[in-house]
Amino acid sequence: MSVHPWPQARPPAAAQWLCACVEQVEAQGCLLDRNAPVRHARVAVGCLLQPEAGDSVLLLVPAHGPCFVLCVLERAAGHGRLRLPGGAELHGEHDGLSVQAGRLDLLAGRTLGIRGPRIELQAAACRLSSSTLELRAGRVQALLGSLVARGRECLTRLGRGVAEFGDSVRRVRGIDEVHAAQQRVQVEQRLHIRCRDASVVANHHVRIDARHIDLG
Repeated sequence: MSVHPWPQARPPAAAQWLCACVEQVEAQGCLLDRNAPVRHARVAVGCLLQPEAGDSVLLLVPAHGPCFVLCVLERAAGHGRLRLPGGAELHGEHDGLSVQAGRLDLLAGRTLGIRGPRIELQAAACRLSSSTLELRAGRVQALLGSLVARGRECLTRLGRGVAEFGDSVRRVRGIDEVHAAQQRVQVEQRLHIRCRDASVVANHHVRIDARHIDLG
């Protein structure tokens, strides 16, 4: 009886780690320069900084299968784009940072602060919900197409208030009461007051001055 040795499996070929320069970025990956051992390489999921033309990148070249770009080693330009799994991207240019995502949630356990010399907010629709809202500003300027305010109670305290309207209509279901040290009403054309009963009470003097007065 002859005994044959058990055939030994060949050890798998080791993958190579190489450096290359990106010549062009394509939809399926990167086109590398002609000095690289391979011309096409896919971008690995862990490569958050997206390669650009002219970047020096680290490649993983396996014996079989596609080649991958693992990371960007060097870049001449001072900007970058981070792409996270799911499609969210962070763009950094010079001293600015922009975030692009289908949905962005900011969650803070205690305090969320936004500070800057100028803050701009643009949105097709904006909704703010808070149990307490405190606003402090030296000047507030609002340009509104339509304003609808609803509440159980409104308290306004101003040192001086000026309001200008093209037309004004006010409806009060209950009592409309005004307390003032002095009150003056100036109408350029005609003043019309209509009610079921009316009374004017003065402690000292009542004056009616007109060219023509009709009573009754």
